[in-house]
Amino acid sequence: LKPHAFVTRNGQQFMPSVLMAEPESVQKVNYIQIASIVVEGVMLVMSVVGVKVSVSGEAISKTAGEVMEVVKTSDKLMNSVKGLGRVMEGGSKLEKAKAIFELIKETKGAGIFMKIAKGLVSNMSAFDWMKTAAMLTATIVAAVATDGAALVAKIVLSLDGAYSFAKKFSNL
Repeated sequence: LKPHAFVTRNGQQFMPSVLMAEPESVQKVNYIQIASIVVEGVMLVMSVVGVKVSVSGEAISKTAGEVMEVVKTSDKLMNSVKGLGRVMEGGSKLEKAKAIFELIKETKGAGIFMKIAKGLVSNMSAFDWMKTAAMLTATIVAAVATDGAALVAKIVLSLDGAYSFAKKFSNL
């Protein structure tokens, strides 16, 4: 029996399983896990700023696959996720919220924040997407300009309900 890694969200598999036979497979699963954390982080922030995200497994799979390609080449994004992982293990809510904000800044810096957001709301009409994109852009610009004060406060308040996000770090 050969070991496989299964990538799930809320108990549902959203990416094909990976046969863990070669070192490259282990690295691929690591990249998938990190991409999944990045996508979940963006979903969390979208929800705290008022964007309702009801996303299919197919949309998450596609979005995570695109993010995985960026993660492979971005040491800053990789380090941000690993730093967030350390904080998620025992940091305060404020430390966790600040680390999530740093992750969001890195997604913006890597040019993937809006790509992830659009992938997560791919079922929106073009008009609704334009409104959402404008609101997200304004929120992120304001957050970066203020070192995230208001956004970090909103994230702190949402962390109790972010169980699925916190659970992602158990395999990192």
